[in-house]
Formats: sequence, C-alpha cells, structure tokens
Amino acid sequence: MSSDPALRRRLIARFPMIFALGEAVGLGFQAIRAYKMRAFLTILGVVMGIMTVTGMSAIVAGLNASMAKQRTCPPTRGGAAKASPRRRSRPSPRAA
Repeated sequence: MSSDPALRRRLIARFPMIFALGEAVGLGFQAIRAYKMRAFLTILGVVMGIMTVTGMSAIVAGLNASMAKQRTCPPTRGGAAKASPRRRSRPSPRAA
C-alpha cells in the first residue's frame, strides 16, 4: 500500500469493513503467536472432532450397506439353492 497517510485515511473512511477485517485477522494471528500451546490444543481438538465424526459416519454407512446387502440376498444352508427346514429323524424302535 502507498505510504501516503491522506490516501490511507480516505480508503479507511470509504471501506471501513475491509480495514476492520484486516485488523481483526492481524489481531488473531498475534494472539495465535502469543498463545502457541493454547492454539495448538484448540486446533488438535477441532481436528480430532472432525476425524471422529467422519469415522463414525463411515462406520454407520458401511453397516447400512452391509445390512442392505444381507437383506437382498440371504445366505443359504449348505450351498443349496433353496433353504428348507430340517426334518427331525424318527427315533429307532427299541428291541424289547
């Protein structure tokens, strides 16, 4: 930016929100530099939260897909094409 103070004052008067935003961003970076550990822990917490939500949604989507697949083609017994209930065998007659 130009070093002319009059020009700077006119720009600030004409576009106050742009300069306020720039000042806020500058103050934010100063605070991050001053409190490095706090900033690191905050960023770590946000990243871990996002990873947890993403992981849980992936697990739920996988379970839903697995259940939908099981519903459309149920497993069969012994590789038979059609599952049928088992018949009970009759007990053999005892010799008296």
